[in-house]
Amino acid sequence: MALVFGAITALAPGAQAAGVVAAGTIQAVSGPGIALHAPPDGRLNGDGFTLAVSGYRFAYMVGSGVSARYAAPDQVLLVFGFTGTGSSVEATLMVDGQGQALPDASTSGSATPLYFLTSVPVGAKDVALAVSADGFSQTFSFTKGRREGPHPTVLYASKGHWEQVDSIASTTNIPTPDRVNDLDAGVTVQITSATLTYFLPGTAATPPSPSKAWLVLFGAALPYNAAPGGPNDDSNEDYQKTLPPSDFTLTLPGAKPMAAMLTGQGGPNDESGDSGGWGLFGGDYYWEVPGGARAATLDIHLPPELAAQPGPVEGKIPSTQVAFAPVPYQAPPSGATNPPPWAPNPGGGSVPSPGHQKTASGKLVARASSGGGTLFVLVGAIVVLLAVLGAIAFRGFGRRRVLPALARATASPAERAAADVAAFLPSPGITEPKTDRARPGPAEALATEPAIVAILPKPAPSPAQPALVPVPEEPAPLPEGATRYR
Repeated sequence: MALVFGAITALAPGAQAAGVVAAGTIQAVSGPGIALHAPPDGRLNGDGFTLAVSGYRFAYMVGSGVSARYAAPDQVLLVFGFTGTGSSVEATLMVDGQGQALPDASTSGSATPLYFLTSVPVGAKDVALAVSADGFSQTFSFTKGRREGPHPTVLYASKGHWEQVDSIASTTNIPTPDRVNDLDAGVTVQITSATLTYFLPGTAATPPSPSKAWLVLFGAALPYNAAPGGPNDDSNEDYQKTLPPSDFTLTLPGAKPMAAMLTGQGGPNDESGDSGGWGLFGGDYYWEVPGGARAATLDIHLPPELAAQPGPVEGKIPSTQVAFAPVPYQAPPSGATNPPPWAPNPGGGSVPSPGHQKTASGKLVARASSGGGTLFVLVGAIVVLLAVLGAIAFRGFGRRRVLPALARATASPAERAAADVAAFLPSPGITEPKTDRARPGPAEALATEPAIVAILPKPAPSPAQPALVPVPEEPAPLPEGATRYR
């Protein structure tokens, strides 16, 4: 059976002029135009359908020649293909939580994939395909290369199947003679099959955990005269009550028997009353079991009397062995024949994975989330600060000049000159080592100061001072009667 995407409309036009694919495009294509990456497990199964992502790839260009298609600025192309069988589903491309529906399409039900070409932002953090039916969804992330969210055990227990069926096909005739009317009455109990599924018939209800499943019994228990032409075709022998769930038990290996639950009353499997054929099954009997269950024993316990008129039940229904044999799933072979998810860039480099973006230099950097820019600035500032402190420590401790170098940055010219002289005088209590090398003078010392001083701003020049002019001293007055000699 083909898989059909119904009541879905394409949201974007096809390729623009010159082969550039517009942002937001989703269109079905006849072929991928590029070798695709095969994921280890691309299955997406649900209620009544199986789907498998056969391949996908991010690229800047697909196709060749006049058929080539190119990504728009800040966009990347995504090509993917899948196969599927089953009922109608809705398929949606999800980009960072925003969905766009796939155009109307249907799979052929064969191994031939259906391909789609899309255009997504190059910085998208998560690009995924979601398929849903009857309110149940499964998602495959192209970014991560695997399924996302809960994926029930039973849905993926067998290759190509969303549920498992044991076709039992057993039949047992139980006599229930009517002694009053002397009728050879009886009931035919048929166990058609047992199904291990994640969806309850009629309601599509799911178990409380993805690790659980429903084991559902399908069959019938009708009186002999239910079949036209039977031995009691004209009799009025009908069964007035259906069997309660407590009459059905299921026993898993190493566990105690479990009573059944009942659903589907009034539905097609309810045999009560005239519309149901006056049978014994009141609907669908089912049990909650582990999703990986492989075997169980089914027992149906009949009461002592069933007929409308008093009559014994002569016999019992033998135990039924239920067994499931899923087909193991095998991942496609990987290696040199399986290209990577991101194709090489024709202009050089490779397509960045979603969650990364290119810088102006063409290098890939992690795409920052909220507050990420501040973090990068802070880390950069710390690195620069450590580099400056390292330079000061290396140069300053080598000559014991860390503090003097910092002091010179704020000192006046006069203070600098005094510090230069003092730096070369022996400190009190310290004996200078003997050396043949002459002590450098202030000018030489200034020439050998650390480079950190050279990059500090020069202090503003002091206002020019007026030149000093010597003033002749006035001669002291002579005592009275004295003579001045020259």
